[in-house]
Amino acid sequence: MAIRRPISPLALRGSLSDPFEGVRQSLSRLDTKLAGNTHDEQLSILHEAALSELYFVQSASRFLRDCARGRTQVTEGLVAAVRTRREQATAKLSSIVRRMDILGEHIYLAMVFVSPSERSEHAQPTRSSTLPDFASTRMAELAQQLSDERRRAKSL
Repeated sequence: MAIRRPISPLALRGSLSDPFEGVRQSLSRLDTKLAGNTHDEQLSILHEAALSELYFVQSASRFLRDCARGRTQVTEGLVAAVRTRREQATAKLSSIVRRMDILGEHIYLAMVFVSPSERSEHAQPTRSSTLPDFASTRMAELAQQLSDERRRAKSL
């Protein structure tokens, strides 16, 4: 699976008054892309989107670290733009991972034949002790996959 890299650090700029408008618009487009797909396809789309955002967060963090150490000379405006875009990517990544967690829980419950109507009978949703916490390992899995892809690319 190829990772789609963000084209520009300013791709999710949003407006100056609300920099997270771009995140909301991007998540809205992602919702449109997810509509009508099976759960497995949705999980695959979310996984690809999460890898792309994680890639950007890690790349932006390295760039900002290099700028802070003086290895890369850039304007303060570019640093501020990359920092804002990294915050946007982190917010989007958090939202995507949350959605993956919910979708994973839904798939798991469907596998053990618990219908949504049975779950909605409870006033407070409770997690079964046997239900895996998908989000707790999701970020580690994504980071490991990205690391493996980078290693493969370097070895070629």
